[in-house]
Amino acid sequence: MRNTSSVLSGSETVDAVATPTRILLTAGLVATALVAVPEGTVGPDVFKSAIGGVLILSALAVWLWGQQGRRKILWHPFLCVPASLALYAAISATWSSTGAAFIEAGRWSLIAVILFLAINTARQKYFQTITYTVHWACVMLSVIALAQFWFGLDWFPASAAPGSTFGNRNFFAELLAASLPLSLWLLIRSKNFASSVRNGLGFSLIVVALMSTGTRAALIAAIAGFTATILLIFCTKHRNLFIPRPRVFFATLIIVLITTLGLGSIPSTNDYILRDHTEMQTGRTAIERTAKRLHSLVRSDTYEDNSSFGIRRAAWSAARQMIQAYPIRGIGAGGWNYLSPLYMPSDLDTQAIWMAHNEPMQLVVEYGLVGWAALLLLIGLVGGATARNIIQLRGASQHRALHSVQLIVIVISMMSMGITSLSGLPLHAAATCYLLAVYMSLIIILSAKKQYQETNNPFFATLWPSRLLGVFILLTGVAIAIQAIRFDYFVRQGAGTLISLSNLPTPQNNTKFTEIRDKAFFNIERGLEIYPEHALVLMPAIGSMIKLKEYYHAAFYLEKVLAETPYLVELQCQKSQAYANLKRFEEAEKTISEIQALRPGAHCLTITKFIFAYNKNDFFQVVNLGKSQFDRLRLGVRKDETRYLVDYTYRAAIRIADWDTALNALKIRATLWPELRTSSWLLVARLQAELAQNRFSPEALEAYKKALSSSTNLERQQILRDMPSSYRDAL
Repeated sequence: MRNTSSVLSGSETVDAVATPTRILLTAGLVATALVAVPEGTVGPDVFKSAIGGVLILSALAVWLWGQQGRRKILWHPFLCVPASLALYAAISATWSSTGAAFIEAGRWSLIAVILFLAINTARQKYFQTITYTVHWACVMLSVIALAQFWFGLDWFPASAAPGSTFGNRNFFAELLAASLPLSLWLLIRSKNFASSVRNGLGFSLIVVALMSTGTRAALIAAIAGFTATILLIFCTKHRNLFIPRPRVFFATLIIVLITTLGLGSIPSTNDYILRDHTEMQTGRTAIERTAKRLHSLVRSDTYEDNSSFGIRRAAWSAARQMIQAYPIRGIGAGGWNYLSPLYMPSDLDTQAIWMAHNEPMQLVVEYGLVGWAALLLLIGLVGGATARNIIQLRGASQHRALHSVQLIVIVISMMSMGITSLSGLPLHAAATCYLLAVYMSLIIILSAKKQYQETNNPFFATLWPSRLLGVFILLTGVAIAIQAIRFDYFVRQGAGTLISLSNLPTPQNNTKFTEIRDKAFFNIERGLEIYPEHALVLMPAIGSMIKLKEYYHAAFYLEKVLAETPYLVELQCQKSQAYANLKRFEEAEKTISEIQALRPGAHCLTITKFIFAYNKNDFFQVVNLGKSQFDRLRLGVRKDETRYLVDYTYRAAIRIADWDTALNALKIRATLWPELRTSSWLLVARLQAELAQNRFSPEALEAYKKALSSSTNLERQQILRDMPSSYRDAL
């Protein structure tokens, strides 16, 4: 082993290939943060991952191209961590979900490439490049997010606004929280008033954008990172590493305070934010939103079983059980969605849980002892480098002290990311995953004890094979990226169209509707031809297929989806429902038996049995099932299922002359759906009048009055015209 500190010092003479390699690595970081496809025609993270991956492989190809004359290459023992995880992920495809395992292998391979290239091409000054890059990328992202928050900008659709280019506010907030210490570093290093204004405005935009998301874990991480960075400044102020002039310091402070308070007080006009505020009082301004979200941490309802925290708690409990069940080899890379439903509470909607929302725990669940080793080695790398730099900071030169403080700032940033990883998914988002790799690279580069392994360059004497290898790797990566984008585009287009069609207010049955529907299924098929093992992305569209009565397609795609997550009972329920509607009762009944054995308390089991019984014309069973649910009916998130249950209980009750149940169903219908109140009470009135057998019924009269009270003028005229004269005269 040879001490190669001089190789990466600021005074090194860099070979010609280092600069373009670093530029491409930095461009990849920018791309994973900023790029996205307007209108959401391709998933944000798919597009970011594809572009970022291509740029990483471009950097590798450039580095391989320039290996002539370079006898030695550098590597660090920590490189074995992502490389081992990548290898283990590929091996685990033999017992885990194949497609997900190879995606994991690709992710860890790219992280290893970033580390390797940074070690071989970056200098200690690379910290400054990364700081500027990350800061201004976050500023641009924050401008987009604030435009979404204030004005409802919809260029980049988000499932939870404001998501900037990420499509989800949590992913966006996690990036900002992990980057905030770098922005603060840049701010306190401002040398003059102009840079103070520029950096202060940028810092304020980032802070306000983060506040506007209301993401609690990210806010806590940002507060922790900010506090730790301020403490670092205070402890090292005697080294004169920060703002040298008081006037610049106070100008910076005033700019940040005024800008943050001013921008943070601007109310939102975004429909999603306003609806969120109306329903849950989450606040209309960024400041109010932050205050209310942080205050919710001390409310008891935040920790109820059906809350977002309660769902995460269920996932963590499942993770602990899986660690106990698979302590050695884990469940396999990418296997969470495959196996986790088996360990969830029997009455929990497991479709709501996507990943563990705790990255360290999920790593151990999927990788077993290899995951434990990776975590311990990462802690060792970060902790060892931090301890050495803190110890050596007192007696170090000004130049060395600066690098030591820079390393600690990186550690603080990783700490912030670590906090978000305890309840979020930073390792499963392209931008934060890339940023983590860059942070690990900087810790190695800035460490006071840079002991690298130096080995012979296998490409030194074989110039053209190394270049061909680089080109081959790059072209392979480009092909995979293009196919991934095409797959996501086709499937997203098809699924999105089906969801839109299912949400039309009235059923359509015309040529144009048929053409659009058929084109949607055609696009889905084109996508699945590319990556047939990734049918899991169709989950949101399965319910729409059933709603559109496309039962054959629903059953067909459910078989594909369930091959990737066979224990997800919500999908099994949909499968049974599709088969029941296709009159394939044997398969439907078999699936119901499997659900009962797997999770007898599943929410979807009753409605599945109900649909099965109705399609078999077992109307007595339908009525019994419907009556058993009447007392607990709520609209909630299953309003379509509730409507189906009420309507078809009424129809079945009419068929078997169970008039009390039929009347009860109509009254529930009138209560739960205001838009159906008039028709429901009118049906009650007519049924009561018919049951009276030509006698006057006070109950029928009361129902007519309720129907009239909720009717429009046109409906009122029609009701009065059709009403028996005895009741009309009694009004």
